[in-house]
Amino acid sequence: MSHDYGKKNIRILSCPLPGRRHIVLSRNANYIPKNVEKAESLEKALEMCEGEEKVFIIGGAQVFSHGLDVATTIRLTTLEREVEGDVVFPELPEKSFQEVSREHFPDGKEPFSVIVYKRNRD
Repeated sequence: MSHDYGKKNIRILSCPLPGRRHIVLSRNANYIPKNVEKAESLEKALEMCEGEEKVFIIGGAQVFSHGLDVATTIRLTTLEREVEGDVVFPELPEKSFQEVSREHFPDGKEPFSVIVYKRNRD
């Protein structure tokens, strides 16, 4: 299992998640991430993941936007409150994806829902 992150997004994690390969996207040749791999584009990162059963694309905004072109499944987590921030998941093209499941998790400190979308076959 591999995860592709934008450079700003990986800074949020104190360390890579265990048991997963992490690839940070950055066009900055001088940026050297710690404990993760680096690719200069989403396309290059996906090439690096060839043969992986699952690849998760975990934003920033530009990464999300580019990822919509190649995603077959989207697992979108939504919170039940407004959150301040500067990154918003892009609108899904209505004709490209269809909701296949929705599960609500009301218990815990932060109630949330997970909505799964699958790409429509043309």
